This record gives sequence, structure tokens and C-alpha cells, in this order.
Amino acid sequence: MKCIEIFLFKVNSNASPKVLGTLLELDCDENYIKQLLLSIRVCPIEELVENFDSRGKLRMLTSWLETRYEERNQEPALHNALAKIYIDSGSKDAQSFLINNQFYDSHIIGKYCEDKNPDLAFTAYKRAWGKCDDELIEVTNKNYLYRMQARYLVERQSEELWAKVLNAENPHRQQVIDQVVQTALPETKNVDEVSLAVRAFIDAELPN
Repeated sequence: MKCIEIFLFKVNSNASPKVLGTLLELDCDENYIKQLLLSIRVCPIEELVENFDSRGKLRMLTSWLETRYEERNQEPALHNALAKIYIDSGSKDAQSFLINNQFYDSHIIGKYCEDKNPDLAFTAYKRAWGKCDDELIEVTNKNYLYRMQARYLVERQSEELWAKVLNAENPHRQQVIDQVVQTALPETKNVDEVSLAVRAFIDAELPN
């Protein structure tokens, strides 16, 4: 144990992910691994997360990751890992984290949430604001979240996205139209959102 500590703290802290992953593999006492983590401030975060996540021990990193978060570390791997931990723990903060955090990868976390919590998947995809539109449409269609999709369409104000959703070959088109007309448009107070929606319906030959 002493040799391990000297190696990690004085020789090569970058080897921490492999060393800690090996200790997990050998069923080392988790409290000892957490003690080692407390003394490691800098190491390859993505590799560390992968070593713990692949062994189903990601939650053990919670305190370490939150400390790096408080130090304003912006590495996506750190924020992706925290998002996964909050989602899996059923934390009430998960939704807030996904809305307000700027550094996690929306595509990765959205996919992670799709089967666990489609509402959170929608939140992750929406936060990307255009970069995950196809994924957002797919997850809302698959889970009958037409009202959420309708609100997004109105807010997003994308002619291309409107055209895709209002395409006659879209089997979900009518359900989305119903929610746009009944919910999303009556809720908005933005004239530009309304005018673009109207134009999209006319372009799709749906004047009624």
C-alpha cells in the first residue's frame, strides 16, 4: 500500500486511472480507494471515469468529481460523469443540472437518458439547441411526448425543422400538429414564433 501511495503521489499521478481501476478489479477495500482519491487532485479525468464506469463504480467518484467541478474544471468527461451520477441516483437536481450546465455533451447524455428517463433526454437534447434536433424529434415521437416537441418547434423557429416534421410522410405529423395548435401556439407571446409557424404550415400545404 505504501509503495502504491508513493508511486501515485510522488512519481506519476497520471497513472491513477489504471492503478485505481486495477485496485477495483482486485476487490480492494473501497474506503481505501476513496482515501487515495482524496489525495489525487490532477489526473486524466476521462480515463479515470472510464475505469470506474466500466466496473459499475462511477458513483464512488461523486465527491472527487464535485470537487473538480467547484474548481471550475470544464472538461466534458467530468460533467458527463456527474450528469450520469445525478440521473442514476434519481436526484431532483438532475433536471436543473442538465438545463444549466454548459459543459456536458448533450448527445452523449441524451442517449444515456433515452431508456432511463425520456424527459431528461429531451432536456439534454434541447440544451444543444439545434445540434441534436433529429435525436430530440426521435425521442419525443418514440415516447409520445408530442406536447414537448410542439413547444420546442415553436421556440426553435427553424424552417428546416418545421419542414421535416410537417412532411406528409411523417407518421407522427397529426399528433404534433394537434399539440402545436392546442398548446404551443396559444402559450407563446412571441409574434415571430407564431408567424414562422403559420408560414411553415402554409409551406407544407396545411393552411387550415
